[in-house]
Formats: sequence, C-alpha cells, structure tokens
Amino acid sequence: MTIKHLCSFLILLFSVFFVKGVSMSDGVFFRVRMRAVEGKEQALVQVIDELSQAAKKLSPGVISYFLTQDRNDKRYFELTEIYPDGPSFRNYFNSPEIVALFERLVACEDQQYPVEFYCYGCPDEETRKCLDTLGFVYIKPVAGFLLRSSG
Repeated sequence: MTIKHLCSFLILLFSVFFVKGVSMSDGVFFRVRMRAVEGKEQALVQVIDELSQAAKKLSPGVISYFLTQDRNDKRYFELTEIYPDGPSFRNYFNSPEIVALFERLVACEDQQYPVEFYCYGCPDEETRKCLDTLGFVYIKPVAGFLLRSSG
C-alpha cells in the first residue's frame, strides 16, 4: 500500500469517527485487501454486497461497510468495515449467515495472493479472538488525536 492510499484511508476513517463520535478505543475498524480470481471479480462484489446487507441487519450500529476496487488492476479490492464497538462487530462476525458468506468469498479470492487484514484502534479481548482467527495485523494509535462529536 502506498503512502497516498494510507493517507486517503486515514482521512476517510477519521472523518467518519468525527461525525459519529466513535473513539479509537471503542470502535472496531479494519481494512481487508484481497485479489479476485480472474473472471470472478463480479462474484466477489456480489458476496461483499450480501455481507454488507447482513452487517446492516445483524449489527444495527454498523457505521460503514464499503468495497473499493483498484483502478489499475481490477482484480484488487479493499473492504473497509467500521463498527461502534466490539459487541456490534461480534454479532455480525459470529452469525452462521456470515460464516456461509465467508466461505463463498474465499472461493472468489486468488489463493496465490495473500489477503491482508488490518485492524486499527484497540479492539477488546473478545473481538481480538475473532479477528485472530483470520490473521489480523493490529495497528494502534501512537500519536495524534481524534476529535469527538459533541452529539
């Protein structure tokens, strides 16, 4: 990932938290980078769309759930999910419906390219146990600030 990608991601992330008032210590926010098997790009998009609908249903507090596609290599995608807290994320993650969709998602991914999982902030211990099963890299804040909304 380039510095430009990271900066644009962080600006988006911080703007969402400012509006919603979610703190880096409470929220669960992460990015997943994956590459689709050639010819299965649309199938991957379909599964992610189903996952996003399930997130809305299973985690009413979900703040953001969106997929982006690399402009230069249409097989690369990044999924960003933002939840207000660990319990909201776990309601989604531990659902049998989500497990079945994850299995479909894996079938669309190019196994020659590792999926990259990044978690930003400080998830609680139970949430970390869920994320550890997927091999997440944890990135904690070390400097700077995050503005909270007054609402």
